[in-house]
Amino acid sequence: MRHVNSSLLRPLIAALCALTLLAVPLDGIAAASGKKKVQAAGNAGSWVKRFKPVYLDTAWSAANTRDGNVVVGIQTLGARSSPNEMVLAKLDLRGQQLWQARVAGSDDGSGSQPCEIPMALREAADGSLLVAGNRCRQSWPYAWFARLSPEAKLIWEAAPDTDTPIIPGKLPAQSYGWDVVEWPDGGVLGLGLHTGSGGFSLWMLDIAADGRVNKQRADYNTLFDEYWWGVSGGAVDGRRARVAFTVGENRGDTRIGWLSRDLEFNEETRHSTPDSDEARALRATPDGGYCLLLARDYARFLERHDATGALLWRHSLNDYGTRLLALRDGGCVVGAGPESGATSLRLRKYAKDGEVAWSQEIAGRWTPKSLLETPAGGLIVTGTEVPANYRGAVAYVMHIAAADLGKASLKPPVR
Repeated sequence: MRHVNSSLLRPLIAALCALTLLAVPLDGIAAASGKKKVQAAGNAGSWVKRFKPVYLDTAWSAANTRDGNVVVGIQTLGARSSPNEMVLAKLDLRGQQLWQARVAGSDDGSGSQPCEIPMALREAADGSLLVAGNRCRQSWPYAWFARLSPEAKLIWEAAPDTDTPIIPGKLPAQSYGWDVVEWPDGGVLGLGLHTGSGGFSLWMLDIAADGRVNKQRADYNTLFDEYWWGVSGGAVDGRRARVAFTVGENRGDTRIGWLSRDLEFNEETRHSTPDSDEARALRATPDGGYCLLLARDYARFLERHDATGALLWRHSLNDYGTRLLALRDGGCVVGAGPESGATSLRLRKYAKDGEVAWSQEIAGRWTPKSLLETPAGGLIVTGTEVPANYRGAVAYVMHIAAADLGKASLKPPVR
């Protein structure tokens, strides 16, 4: 596996940046045209699907579609000079695969972990698919935003820094795409990280409905460690969107506020202590508030805020806090797996009032990367599983039926 020179990465791995865009939970609501299919799938039981492994594979993202199904974004990490690839697959809620499509791939990034990652995936108003992620040139990552047809055919792609020359012996500009959000007029907000001689910055792009980049801005001296912590979710309130990101002040401060269509940021609140405050994830709730997953040095906290940003409650987390989902009923679900030291997948729901509604542990080395609520009230978990022989890693999708949430010793059957 190819790695970037550690002497270049070491100064960057000083602090973790989590840029997070607030999510309206529309992904869990099916359009009327798919109502029959949603109802038919409502009785689907729990299951897990593993995709045929390439080498080190991960299902990074997932989105509900208006016909009651789910589309999953997968990275396959190539081995023995085979290319990395970005793949989308569509499943119904019984775990049957409807189609699978290769979206992108390149020999340039063979074996490089930041390459061909579909970091965020969501369905647009017209039924097309919006993707934000990373591609590579000569193993150096660059942010990539795209609109695909409902069957994952490329309509347009936007990657403004693809013309940056790669000079041998010098560090090229790098960028990481983490989210894409559709504005009411069909335009797109792209968010991520960008780095140049001045270090890492919050990177914001206004992309027209046809894929043209109207405007971009890099600002705020953000801090960066692990590329899988980043912008996640998407909510639009007229011509603004609520975002959170971590800046390099006081060992790391989290800023939360509103980003305008003109890419101007208006701060609403800030988490600032002598410790390192890092926004790991932020998700919108139906009442206009949000759930926030916050890291403070080695501690993790789950917070629930109202529409004004005021804190309603806070819980300290042990091994549940690496992934976050806001539910339609106003509750918050947190999840974690082997990446946090656990030997299983662990999930916990906090109700809207802050009380623990249920906790669940599912045996196996299931590292979660995304959580998604289904129209029927079940839960989709995607991520990567290390097999029993520890050879490689397998991309998986797990469906936990609403009736099985919180059940002890649940073992979903394989699809």
